[in-house]
Formats: sequence, C-alpha cells, structure tokens
Amino acid sequence: MSLRMEFIQAYGGKCMCCGESHPEFLTLEHLRKDGAIERQNGRQTLAVYRELKMQGWPQQDRYALYCWNCNLGSRFLPGCPHKREATPLLFKEHRWIRLKHGEMGDAIIRLLEMFPEGLKVADIHEKLSQNYHCSKFSDKMTTAIQRFKKKGIIERSETGIYKLKDPQGIRRPV
Repeated sequence: MSLRMEFIQAYGGKCMCCGESHPEFLTLEHLRKDGAIERQNGRQTLAVYRELKMQGWPQQDRYALYCWNCNLGSRFLPGCPHKREATPLLFKEHRWIRLKHGEMGDAIIRLLEMFPEGLKVADIHEKLSQNYHCSKFSDKMTTAIQRFKKKGIIERSETGIYKLKDPQGIRRPV
C-alpha cells in the first residue's frame, strides 16, 4: 500500500468536510494554512506523510483529509463553501466586499450572531477583515461597536468579550 493510501486510511478515508471518499479526489489539508510556507522551505507532501506516519498518524489540529474542492474552497476565505452555506454568511458570492456607508454595523451583528459566546475586538477585526475591506476599516468598526454598545444592542463583559444583548430581538430591514 502506498504511503498516500496509508495517510488516507489513517485520516478517515473521506473528506472531513463533505464526505467525498474517492481516493483520487482526496488531499492533505493544512489547517493552519501554512502549506505554501512548508513547500517554500522544501518540505513536500510526501515528507509530511512520512513524518505523520513516524508519529503514529496523529489526529492534530494541523493536518486533515479534504477533497480538492474543499481544500481549494477554504484557501482564500474562512472555511469551505459547504460550511459557509450552512451558516449565516458574512460575505456575498466568494469575494471580498467593499463596505458601503452603514454596512459595517450589519456585518458586526451578523458576526456576533454566528458567535453567540461573544468575541473580543481583535477577533471581530480579524474575522471581518478576512471578508471585507473599506477605507478606515478599524475606525469604522470601532465606531459601530461603540454605537451598538451605547444603544444597548451589544454588551461588553469584564473580560472584554462583546456579545449581542438580545440575539432574538435584532430587527433587520426587509
């Protein structure tokens, strides 16, 4: 059995995202998105397979088995399209969106709806900047958060976590 087939079997034999099981369609997914860096440093996929085999095929947060579609689908935006379709989207189509006046607030509300446990300002900034861009991004985000806090739409915990006060009570324009 080839080393690649051993890897496929050790990591479940199917794509962790969509369940695709044809070996021809399966590939190594770098969960930390550092595959390009590894290849630039001369570390090819076969070397990763060898190292993982020597370590007993560890099930870590670093590598996974994905199909090519899910692997490429998660390359430029957070998560595969399968997972994005199953959750409220922060983005339209599969590209960055230029935020128009007033849209930053809606993006923040949708993000906090996706993370009911709340997020710190740095996490909000990181997640939004993956999908959106606009001039003075940080200033607009901070202003929107302060406005929502003042209006009682979001609250900040002592640990700096922002949450929606009443997730069910958010009114959206139709």
